[in-house]
Amino acid sequence: MWSLALAYAVHLLSTVMWLGSVLSLFDLERTLPQDAQSPQSWLRGYRMYMRVAWMAGALLWATGMFQMSQHPLYEGTLNFSTPWAKGLLFKHLLVLSWAAYLLYLQLVRLPQWERIGLQMQRGGSPALWEQTRRALRRSFRVQQILALLILAVTAWLRAQM
Repeated sequence: MWSLALAYAVHLLSTVMWLGSVLSLFDLERTLPQDAQSPQSWLRGYRMYMRVAWMAGALLWATGMFQMSQHPLYEGTLNFSTPWAKGLLFKHLLVLSWAAYLLYLQLVRLPQWERIGLQMQRGGSPALWEQTRRALRRSFRVQQILALLILAVTAWLRAQM
């Protein structure tokens, strides 16, 4: 019983940490440099967001799987006979989509954006920076939409009790 209570506590704290990181994207967007004078310091902030998001996501996944295994509506792996189980599958697909997108951003896009930031400090094309800003904003929206979907499905699952 104490292990389930601990899992709930860590899960709640991780949720706050994850939502805080997602909400920080609004602040990162607000402070996005217009003219690429200091993109490197801004990109360091984005890297910090990534670290917090990954840590919170890992804790959420671990504690969520433990909670799922203890849930009264859970009937086993690959058993999707109830609406709750189908909703949980959908939530897991959303979480995996979020993690895959974050991994793509971290391994592919962020290094590209950092190279562009270095080019901008050396007098690169303003049009290239504007294109990068649009891509960054798009990445923020995708992450925020996925977070909202995950929260909505979680609320629906919770209402199924």
